[in-house]
Amino acid sequence: MVLIVCGVGYALSPMRGGTDEKEVTLTVLDGQRQEILLDHQVFKTTASSLGEFLRENREALQLEAEESEYGLYITGILGLSAKDNRASGPFWLYGYESKTQGITMPIGQAPSADQLMLYNQDEITFSYTSEMESGDEG
Repeated sequence: MVLIVCGVGYALSPMRGGTDEKEVTLTVLDGQRQEILLDHQVFKTTASSLGEFLRENREALQLEAEESEYGLYITGILGLSAKDNRASGPFWLYGYESKTQGITMPIGQAPSADQLMLYNQDEITFSYTSEMESGDEG
């Protein structure tokens, strides 16, 4: 009886997170060549964070990444690697927009992939670039 009550409580807990399927839209840009590598591709996922989503889709995105003290460090996407670029760049940076949460973060200003929580209809844009965008650039 105790196990049943605990199991039902766990299944209904709002702290569990990440169990609802959501749609996340990805765009991948090569900012060095001004090319679109992936254009508004919709993925279905139950991942709660961007880091979890990327790990889950490692093969489809041809993800190169390393675990660091700050979480997942992205070094390559879709065959375009920044692994050997060191401090000079270009790097893989990303921006985030969540219409349901009313949040927009320009490329280079979003938190680490493991800290960025995902919600249904979120959009993430990855850019292979040396430049951070400010909120006023077009």
